[in-house]
Amino acid sequence: QLMRVDGIGRYALLGESIDDAAGEAFDKVAKMLGLNYPGGPAVARMALDGRDDAFKFPRPMLDRPGLDFSFSGLKTAVLTARQQTADYPNKTADICASFEAAAVDTLIRKCIRALQETGLKRLVLAGGVSANKRLRADLAEAGRARDEAFSGQPRQAFHMDTNYRNAREIFDYARDVILPLVPDADIPNAVRATDVEPVDRVVDGSGAGAVAAAAAAAAAQLLRG
Repeated sequence: QLMRVDGIGRYALLGESIDDAAGEAFDKVAKMLGLNYPGGPAVARMALDGRDDAFKFPRPMLDRPGLDFSFSGLKTAVLTARQQTADYPNKTADICASFEAAAVDTLIRKCIRALQETGLKRLVLAGGVSANKRLRADLAEAGRARDEAFSGQPRQAFHMDTNYRNAREIFDYARDVILPLVPDADIPNAVRATDVEPVDRVVDGSGAGAVAAAAAAAAAQLLRG
């Protein structure tokens, strides 16, 4: 998805996939090529040994207005290449490199279009596919070409899935809205301490769950009233 974020809880959807998400496309391509799950890292590793111009894969929906994505046609092109191209030693690596190039190019050009249409200057990457090194490098290069810095990217540890965004919102809501209303709520000391911890330390799996538990405990205290 492409989201405009004006603050915590203030989101506007600009565009999204009309079929498979980008991560799903990587997973399904990896599966059809016999690679491991999750597909993103597996495809990226294999692509390092391939040529990204070996196959001319489509860049879906770039020829029409709007910010939506589609990856079903790209997946079909990959399947056709696997089935109809004669085998050769580096075939799988070439398919991976060409698919990765097409997917990344599509994502970047949609991101650039979103910036142009909204007038915004900052782009933040999040989610599993944003861990892709080619995407990050090519997007940075596109930013330099436009004399813009695409900044504010969460650390690599947060490019695992959307749990970073979800846990961050839970943290901010629990800290700013619920906990101040019930300072005497029955909350474990370890959880209470997260009220003053930096969010990037809190949102690390167990920490995110702890903050969610804090919010639930405080809400329950309010209901008991």
